[in-house]
Amino acid sequence: MTAEHSGDEFGYSVSSAGDLNGDGYDDVIIGAPRFENSGLTSQGKAYIYLSSPPDNRKNLFLFGAIQGLYDPVLDTEIPDTIKVYLRNSTSPFARVDSSKNILLGPGTGQYFLFRNAQNGIPYYIEVTHRNALSTWSATPVSFVNSDASIAFSVDANYAYGNNQIQVDNSPYNVFAFYSGDVNQDGTIDASDLSDTDNDAFAGLSGYVDRMLREIILWMQRM
Repeated sequence: MTAEHSGDEFGYSVSSAGDLNGDGYDDVIIGAPRFENSGLTSQGKAYIYLSSPPDNRKNLFLFGAIQGLYDPVLDTEIPDTIKVYLRNSTSPFARVDSSKNILLGPGTGQYFLFRNAQNGIPYYIEVTHRNALSTWSATPVSFVNSDASIAFSVDANYAYGNNQIQVDNSPYNVFAFYSGDVNQDGTIDASDLSDTDNDAFAGLSGYVDRMLREIILWMQRM
């Protein structure tokens, strides 16, 4: 960082500008009170410098689908946000990091960015959604050269305990995370149906956790 002209007093003041570009890192504003432009003496100038994230970012490329949001006739999925956790591969399997992104469907993988992961260290992948069962990877996954990938939607055996359901078989097989755990207690049972029924009676609609279509799918499995 250098001044445009000698005598500008570049760096006389330095302050945080907050996270201006939304990348999770604070940016910097630097003042040059004696900057001159077009003959105007001591006009002054402020410079904004956008901070760069460190090189320790890790990228997980994930394919997945959500049962209640996938349409096997159109082979499309309603996009929705999921949260992915990295967990230690040994008991008690503590969460190490997390990342959010919009899951677009089984045919479109999405990147999930992690800042606390390390290359060569195995992590279980846990996928969570506002009204789907939490699903873990069958085996730990390691980052190599800061990249890793997992394709949950390709086969149920990518999930721990084969904890997925097949939602399509043409033109290709699609496996999805089970929908219906609206109260996020780790099981799909009558309490989820009761909560949804109460919300329906109250006239709730729109983007709410207790989506009737997903509960209907649960009832069909009973």
